[in-house]
This record gives sequence, C-alpha cells and structure tokens, in this order.
Amino acid sequence: MINKEHLAVKAIHGDKQAFEELLKSESEKLYKIAFLHVQNKEDALDVLQEATCKAYLAIGQLKEPTYFSTWLIKILILTAYRELERKKKSIALAKEKKYYDNINASRSFSLFGFAGVAITVYTILSMYLLYYLPSLFIIFGAINVGLSVFMISYC
Repeated sequence: MINKEHLAVKAIHGDKQAFEELLKSESEKLYKIAFLHVQNKEDALDVLQEATCKAYLAIGQLKEPTYFSTWLIKILILTAYRELERKKKSIALAKEKKYYDNINASRSFSLFGFAGVAITVYTILSMYLLYYLPSLFIIFGAINVGLSVFMISYC
C-alpha cells in the first residue's frame, strides 16, 4: 500500500508515469465495476476511458493520496451513471420518434382513405346529377375538384 500511496503522491505532483502505474494496478477492478454498471463490453471500455481521462485532468484535486483508488472508482461510477442516463435519453427519443412516425403514418393513411371515399362519393353523385340535374352538376363538380386538390396537397 505504501507503494501505491507513494505513486499517488507522485501522480498528484504531475508524474505521468506514476499515474499510469496506478491505472495499471487498478485496471482490472475498474473494468469490472464499469461492466457491472453498463452491462456491455464496449460501453464499459468507453466509460473506463472517459473516467481515466477525467481522473488524469483532476488528479491535482486529490487531497488524500491514500484514497486514490476510492476517488478513481467514484469518478468511474459517476461517469457510468452519466453514460446510462445519456443512453436512456437517446432510447426514449428514438421510441418517441417511432411513436410519432406511426401516428403520422396512420393519420395520413386515414385522411387519405377518408378523402378517397369522399371523392368517390362526390364523383358518383356528380355523375348522377349530370344525368338527372345538369344545372347542379356544376356545384358538385367544383366540390369534387376541391377535394382532389386537398387530397393531393395534404397526402
């Protein structure tokens, strides 16, 4: 333990080699902790890399060299939690996008179906009127054209 404490003191004072030696001695334990949190090899390695970088940048803030391992594990766990939260948000956004895409698809389909039925009804009605009441055909023909334009522009 005195060796690790001595290395921690050297690392706090800017010795890169000492920091690297400390990381090598803790690497297996750190990987296991990261993997337990994120449940994925690639994500565990990403979390470990990010935590190592954060620890290297903040090593000067470590007040008690005896607690280097505890300090590093705390950084690792907080980094893992942030990674999980980030993934949770991206998954939620993906699910929301899929949900809204499905709603929009069904909405446009139902409007298309309604507009198609309405146009068909008005077409049949206008043909009937053309045959029996030619003067009213002009009114229903205009409505039919308006619905066709609506359906093409919306869908």
